[in-house]
Amino acid sequence: VKEYFLADAVRIVCATSAWAKTHPVSRPKDLEKYQVFGARDAVEHRSVRFTKGSREEAVLFHPQIVCRNNLAALHCSLTGKGAALSVPRFLAQSFLNSGELVRLLPDWNVSSLPLRAITPNQKLVNPIIEEWVKYVQASLAFQRENFKCPNNLVERLSGHFIFGSYNMFDGSGGFQISDAAGAYKAAENLKIVLDR
Repeated sequence: VKEYFLADAVRIVCATSAWAKTHPVSRPKDLEKYQVFGARDAVEHRSVRFTKGSREEAVLFHPQIVCRNNLAALHCSLTGKGAALSVPRFLAQSFLNSGELVRLLPDWNVSSLPLRAITPNQKLVNPIIEEWVKYVQASLAFQRENFKCPNNLVERLSGHFIFGSYNMFDGSGGFQISDAAGAYKAAENLKIVLDR
C-alpha cells in the first residue's frame, strides 16, 4: 500500500455543560476522578499525556467504557454521564457550536490523530489520486483550529485546484478517468463535507 499524510486532527476533551458544572476539571489529573469515554486508539494504554507549553501531565485511568470509535465516545458524553477523552475536534464541532457540549481543558493539548489516505501500491499511480490528496491536504490546512499540517503546506498548496476527472470506482477499487465536470462535482461535494 501507499500512504499519504493528510493532516493531524486536533483532539480535545469535552462534556455536556451540566456535567462540567458538577464535575470540576481545572487540570488533566482531575479527570482521573471521573468517568471518561474514549475510542480504543486513544485510551487503550490507560494513560493519556497532556501538554501545556513546557508542562506535561499524564492522566492514568481505567475507563469503564472503551468505545470502538470516536463518534461512539462523543455520543456517550452527550448522555451527560462522563467526558469524551481525545475526540477529534472536527467531530465535536457541531455539538460545541450548538452548546450541547463544552470543551474541557482548552489550554491543554492532547496527542493528535494522524489522518492518512491509503491506496494500493501500484507501479503507475493514477494522477487523479495524487491531485485528490493535494486537494484534501489544502482543505484541511485551512481549518487550523481542527487540523495541524506541516508549516509550508498552506503556502505550497494555496491556489491548487484539481484538474481532470474520475468515476469513483472502476471495479478494481481504483479511479477511472471520465470527464472534467465529474471531477469538479466530486471536489465540490468533498468541500461541502469538509466544511460541515
